[in-house]
Amino acid sequence: AILLVNQHDHPHVLLLQRTMPGGGVEYKLPGGRLRHGEGEVAGLQRKLHNKLSPAEQSLRVSDWECGDCVARWCRPAFEPNYYPYLPAHVTKPKESRTVYIAQLPERCKFAV
Repeated sequence: AILLVNQHDHPHVLLLQRTMPGGGVEYKLPGGRLRHGEGEVAGLQRKLHNKLSPAEQSLRVSDWECGDCVARWCRPAFEPNYYPYLPAHVTKPKESRTVYIAQLPERCKFAV
């Protein structure tokens, strides 16, 4: 998901930072894999709730507001490249990645 927050009427995108074993830094959008039979928006809300909500129940965001789908990439075969389209010779991709917009509430606390 693309996490948007408005600060002083200016939108900001929040990324998660992860330190790599070699000492490098990787920035990524929050998300993950879906469970079998789970919808994309429901899976995204579950991931956001599990990864970013504080442990204390009173501080948790009850329902993450997931907006429109802004991008979809397909991996037609077991290769490292993703494409922003499904090639004509492929009927079903092996894997796909979908990016949604998630608007943070005006006031909330989240933990990483």
